[in-house]
Amino acid sequence: MSVFMNNFESKAGWPDFADIYSHLRSPLRPCENDVAIMRNAISGRDSDILLLGTTPELFALSSKVIAVEGSMRMINENVPASNESRRAVRANWLALPARTASIDVVVGDGSLNSVGDMPALLKEIERILQPGGIGVFRAFCSPESSESLDTIWDDIQRCWSGNFHALKWRVAMSLAAEETDWQVPVRNIWTAFNNLFPDRQALQSTTGWSSTDIKTIDYYEHAGHSLTFPPASRFHHMISRVFPSIQFIMPTGYPLAERCPTIIMTK
Repeated sequence: MSVFMNNFESKAGWPDFADIYSHLRSPLRPCENDVAIMRNAISGRDSDILLLGTTPELFALSSKVIAVEGSMRMINENVPASNESRRAVRANWLALPARTASIDVVVGDGSLNSVGDMPALLKEIERILQPGGIGVFRAFCSPESSESLDTIWDDIQRCWSGNFHALKWRVAMSLAAEETDWQVPVRNIWTAFNNLFPDRQALQSTTGWSSTDIKTIDYYEHAGHSLTFPPASRFHHMISRVFPSIQFIMPTGYPLAERCPTIIMTK
């Protein structure tokens, strides 16, 4: 998942997210199945790929990848040795450094969830894509029927089989479902988690999750931006206003995979 935001590095605390990125697991990072879905979607397109964010797994999609990221720390941590074929630029996703109709493939992991103005991002992606070009994005979709925090707590007590990173997204989606725009301040995820599970040792004992994984939630405490978690139907509605062809492909192999489709949009 990318952590880009407009004026990203001015958001107190969130640049430190680079410190824990290597500790994250699916669903917060794509698995081999997700990457395979993306690779199949772009098969036969021998052109530069524009990557929104610096998700390490997505550099494997092609020998020619240009990443666009707002945080120099994320660039320094995640981008392979820079060369003409694989490199990164620091820029705003809502003003991408590409000419109109000049790009054949744009990809990203969680990118659509990471901006406050998703319609504006979709229009910017459409602007830079060539006719017939595609955008391929793994997205995080709230369930069509929202779940309460009490339901999440009950599942943990019943030894839910998911991991801690999936729990964070369940909490986030529960909060987002209460908002008309599906946006949730990242700091609110931290607050809700601590209210739900005030005894972390008890949580660790019940689930077997490591203290290292559980502590990753604390990097949300001082975050100054929001994430957006619309359900799949809402994603489809917003994308269809910009792109004539849309396909959702569901992955397998990790907790909450059913909420993490890869969305393929064709101009």
